[in-house]
Amino acid sequence: MLISRPAIVALTTALAFGATPVLAAQRPSLRIVRSWPLSLHATGFRAGESVRVTVRMGSGHWSRYARTDAAGAFSTRFAGLRLRSCARPLNITAQGAHGDYARALIPPRDCAPD
Repeated sequence: MLISRPAIVALTTALAFGATPVLAAQRPSLRIVRSWPLSLHATGFRAGESVRVTVRMGSGHWSRYARTDAAGAFSTRFAGLRLRSCARPLNITAQGAHGDYARALIPPRDCAPD
């Protein structure tokens, strides 16, 4: 069975554009941009999703909501909050309204024992 050239071009185009969202899909990630004031950037969430960002540092607990852009990314800042890498516990997370989840990787530091 022979397939015409226009059919091959149409099929190739459909496969290429149809596969793009699958290839572009990524797991949510959260990274620290600045430690003072604490600034974060996230990618890989759903477009337009409401995301709760939570910081647990020592005895403190802060949270705020951010809305992702069309690409599923957002940036947020905690004005007046300085990242203390040696504080324990220290967790920075982002939880999307649809269940997506990311945790910031905090660089290890040499800290004095408690």
